[in-house]
Amino acid sequence: MTGPQTETQTDYDRIAEIYDLYVTADYDLPFFLQEAAEVRGPILELTAGTGRLSIPLLEAGSQLTCVDGSQGMLDVLSRKLEERALKAEVRCADVCDLELPTVYEVAILRERFEGMARDEGFQVAALYGSYDRSAFEPDRSPVMIWVLEKRG
Repeated sequence: MTGPQTETQTDYDRIAEIYDLYVTADYDLPFFLQEAAEVRGPILELTAGTGRLSIPLLEAGSQLTCVDGSQGMLDVLSRKLEERALKAEVRCADVCDLELPTVYEVAILRERFEGMARDEGFQVAALYGSYDRSAFEPDRSPVMIWVLEKRG
């Protein structure tokens, strides 16, 4: 990432080697695997990190480009890919300044990015409040899952 660190930002390069010890959640994997199963073209995974989602997607046969702002996290991901004989394009870049030559059928981002997506010509196709695809309820839903489509 560029710019100075603030108190609330995490230095992912420093914690990359231990990140997987603390982030062990897998409750969202069935949702993303089901979404990816419908995709025939390349998938862009933004904020890929150490590959918690990337590895299962690749094992399921997805064609993936993994982008993250932390080279340390991507080094861990690259090591995992090599150990499992999996292939993905891995790029270290700020997702806000990303320029890629490929046109992707789907982009995955597990952070709120809706305003920027609208600015880039996407529209909301669905908004879920849980990985079971239930409707989003502002006061009750644990997450916001935006399904966006490119206009025109």
